[in-house]
Amino acid sequence: LQPTNTILQLADQSIAVPDGVIEDIMVTIESWEYPIDFMVLQPKAQKLGYPVILGRPWLATVAAYID
Repeated sequence: LQPTNTILQLADQSIAVPDGVIEDIMVTIESWEYPIDFMVLQPKAQKLGYPVILGRPWLATVAAYID
């Protein structure tokens, strides 16, 4: 876990300060591998839903097709 000075503004307009970043983790989707950086956050109380959200920059990088 590497330190980071990043401050994130979330979709609900709240601010989150990551504990750090994990860089260049290889993620495999079908036969494609992508180096991905993950920001590590302390979660607030877990609500129903998905605990991990892959945002638009990631979707653009992998040229995701959403049907």
